[in-house]
Amino acid sequence: MDYLTTSCRSLLKASDRDFVFSVFLESGESPEVLEQLAEDSQAYDSLLEDERLFQAIVDSPVVVPFSSALYFYVLARRALSRFGLDSRDLADYVAVVLMNYLEPHESVQDGWPHLYWVDFLESLEGLEGGERFYKTLDWANSALFITGVFPDYVEKRVNRSGAPSLSFYESVGASCFRMVEGHALAGEFNLREVFSALGEGFSRARQALNVLRDRMIFIRYPIEIDVLGGEQEGDHL
Repeated sequence: MDYLTTSCRSLLKASDRDFVFSVFLESGESPEVLEQLAEDSQAYDSLLEDERLFQAIVDSPVVVPFSSALYFYVLARRALSRFGLDSRDLADYVAVVLMNYLEPHESVQDGWPHLYWVDFLESLEGLEGGERFYKTLDWANSALFITGVFPDYVEKRVNRSGAPSLSFYESVGASCFRMVEGHALAGEFNLREVFSALGEGFSRARQALNVLRDRMIFIRYPIEIDVLGGEQEGDHL
């Protein structure tokens, strides 16, 4: 994950604002009112949570006039809030996690997340400070992504080879978020509250992403992934 970027809202473009305005102009809002709202960050955030914008995004064609940052933030915010995780900063962070794993760029194709617990523990040996923080956070993010977007893959591994269950990855994912919460870097990134929320509410966040996957984004990549153990040939999502 790109730890220099922890907020989707910071990545919103001028074209996103144009799209947001177009949605509300079609609903009868005046340009003057929208301009005033856009100058107030709290008011603009409220626009991003409006049902009309959500519906316009999910109803958009394949070629869309807005960025993936707007897409993932609006959807993540809606899904998480429906599971009692009503924090804009949390939605920002989870949306960035989704973007980093689901955007079709080279770093994703060459580096899908792995959840080998034993390898993770071994990789922590000898690490201190920032290196230990980043390694632990990588594993926590990977656990959230895999259990949230590909829970069926985890279940398949459980049934086929007795791999650890969803509840196992929920437990250790939550523990990893709690571990990084107290690190100084969490304070530098202003992520203590986000990590605390994920440490306490990992299961709810995972369930929210399950709903997001099933009802909204329908993500299916035609590539082989190996996240929980060696895959058989032709075994992919």
